Amino acid sequence: MAITIVAAVYGTTNTGIDVSNYGLQNMNSVPVNKTTFPDPDFGVPKSFGILYSSPTLNNGKPIALACPENTNLRLTNVP
Repeated sequence: MAITIVAAVYGTTNTGIDVSNYGLQNMNSVPVNKTTFPDPDFGVPKSFGILYSSPTLNNGKPIALACPENTNLRLTNVP
């Protein structure tokens, strides 16, 4: 199931990058790491935040999620 990405950011409190156009709309789970996204702040732990929507989730209202680096963030209830 495709989702609509409103915004997605990967980075630190020092610097971050917009990763909204990294194919996230086709993912059910996002592996949050330096393999999926470029490293915007070398040597500093990063976080990922996303705002997205789907007509079948949350009555179509936007959903905001965040997680630390080196985790998988589940976006949908589809395996």
